[in-house]
Parts: sequence; C-alpha cells; structure tokens
Amino acid sequence: DCTLFDIYKAFATEDETAAYRARLEAGAGWGDAKQELFEYLDAHLEGPREEYSKLLADPGHVESVLQAGAEKARARSQALISKVREAVGIAALS
Repeated sequence: DCTLFDIYKAFATEDETAAYRARLEAGAGWGDAKQELFEYLDAHLEGPREEYSKLLADPGHVESVLQAGAEKARARSQALISKVREAVGIAALS
C-alpha cells in the first residue's frame, strides 16, 4: 500500500478503491495517481466545503446554534447536578 491509496480508500467506495488499486498496479504514474486523487477529493468534498464557507460567512448563525446547544446542555445537566448534590449532601449555592 501507499499513502495515496490509503487516502483514496478512506473516501471511496469498495468498487472505486478496487479500480484505483488496479490502475496503480497496472503501472499508473505517481503524477497521474496524485492528480486522480486530487480530482476525486475535490469533487467528493465540494458539499462540505460549501457548507464550511456558509458557516464562515454567517458567524451570527454559528453563535446562535452554540448558544442554543449550551442552553439545552445546561437544562439537562441541572437535573443531574441536583441529584448529585442531594446524594452527597451538598446544598445548592444560591
């Protein structure tokens, strides 16, 4: 195995991986193999790259999602913290 193949295999289907392996074993040059890997990853990661760009362009949305998650986590943890305090005999601080 080689690093190019390992990277390709991490993203490709079994059939795509088998075809890539066959091309490498048939003597595909490293330049061609690297170009094929680049083109495959470029196409495969287009959607996530677009989503990442959208998130970068709207930090307010990211912050609101993080705040909503923090509120949800806080609400869930409060019940557990209360049970733990009661179990160990610690009164609430407020």
